[in-house]
Amino acid sequence: EAMCHDADFNIIVASLRNWAKSGIEKYALSESLMARFYSYAMEAFARHGQCLSAGICEAVFPFVKSREFYSAILSRSRNSVESTLALRELARMQTLDAMKAASELVEVIR
Repeated sequence: EAMCHDADFNIIVASLRNWAKSGIEKYALSESLMARFYSYAMEAFARHGQCLSAGICEAVFPFVKSREFYSAILSRSRNSVESTLALRELARMQTLDAMKAASELVEVIR
């Protein structure tokens, strides 16, 4: 679908959402393999522009919970939307870690 000039972005996004969900939940693919495939796919879809990138990121990122994945995406990305969304995920993970550490510290102090 992505190779067509009149590609249906909804089909592309749904396909990548299903890939990410199955890869993580069903097949337990490694984060590095997921990142590598994701990057290849994004390179292939680059000609469709950043609106497709945002849709793909929003569809795939909820299934990936690894700093390794997002760091790999940032190192390979040539797309500002994708980079921004990957940075957002890394910042969210950092915030959650800080909140957990603070909560644990409060428990120790009590």
